[in-house]
Amino acid sequence: MIVVRHAQMAALASAGRRQFVSVACAYLRRQFHDRLWSLPDGELQRHVGAALARAGQFGLKSERDCYRYLNLCIFHGWDFTAEAGNAWMRDMLADAAAGPPGARLHRLVSHCIRRSAIETANQALEHAWAAPPGGGSAEAKEHKMDNAFELDTLLAIWASDDTQAIENGIAADA
Repeated sequence: MIVVRHAQMAALASAGRRQFVSVACAYLRRQFHDRLWSLPDGELQRHVGAALARAGQFGLKSERDCYRYLNLCIFHGWDFTAEAGNAWMRDMLADAAAGPPGARLHRLVSHCIRRSAIETANQALEHAWAAPPGGGSAEAKEHKMDNAFELDTLLAIWASDDTQAIENGIAADA
């Protein structure tokens, strides 16, 4: 019979964590090179290790959930759940009554996608309406109407909480 001591188990777990952090760092470098190019490897590994520890505090354990949590970190900050302005994000992740951890994360990611889509549409509208009054071509005016339609569509989708439609729309635009 093989007996594995607690110290040996801890060493194996630690090696597995280091390997996962290394793989996650490589993934983040590939996916978000434009955001991470200047961050030294050691600093990225520290950020990823700490972010994964925080993900674990919310009950996020699967590889997929950890990657999704790291994606949120890229867009909202490594310690986004500790920032006062992001209390709503922390609350969504911590609300055990809202379902299992993976479902809570999915709800948060979907909400962030909706907010991002609306912010993007609002910026496009602000830019389109910034043209001089009465000026601009018929094409510019048509562009304004297209943007207004897109915002109305986004708001209708958001009101229906059709997350799949939003994710499909975002993927189609990418």
